[in-house]
Amino acid sequence: MPSSSPAEAEAPSAPDALATGGIIYRVEGVGRDEVLRSMVASLRLPDGSDPDFVYEVLRARENLGSTAVGDGVAIPHPRHPLVLHVTRPSITLGFLETPVEFGALDGKPVDTLFVILTPTVRAHLHLLALLAFGMHQSGFRRAVRQRAGRAEILREAAHVDSLRPAAEQAASARGGR
Repeated sequence: MPSSSPAEAEAPSAPDALATGGIIYRVEGVGRDEVLRSMVASLRLPDGSDPDFVYEVLRARENLGSTAVGDGVAIPHPRHPLVLHVTRPSITLGFLETPVEFGALDGKPVDTLFVILTPTVRAHLHLLALLAFGMHQSGFRRAVRQRAGRAEILREAAHVDSLRPAAEQAASARGGR
């Protein structure tokens, strides 16, 4: 059986993905599209990436259906993660200066974005699951909702990561094999 590449085998950790993507405070914009454009301008994209293309990919995904998950949070991400050719999975956390309408089912405006960019579908789904799980953990949810400092958010992300099932952590340490 062929072995998978390191990028395919990787089950990224929440703190590593957040450290790669970064945390941005005071993201400006008065509407969804302006906020997305501001976030893209702050993303740590690989050399040669076209920010306008990244913006259009995220906007197109939002036009298909909102990535707002409720309670003021949205998780913008490309519909097809491989289209951006990133080499490392990342989560960029952005705190909006002004809440904006994102079409959330709970009707609440969004004030917090987690932008996910990954090299594989597997890493993409893994990070989506980690975020969903993390937002149900009181420490991580509190740190995000209170716009805590970077160190505290990363510490809480590491705690979320430590709660992953032992089998998943072992597979991640072995490279997913």
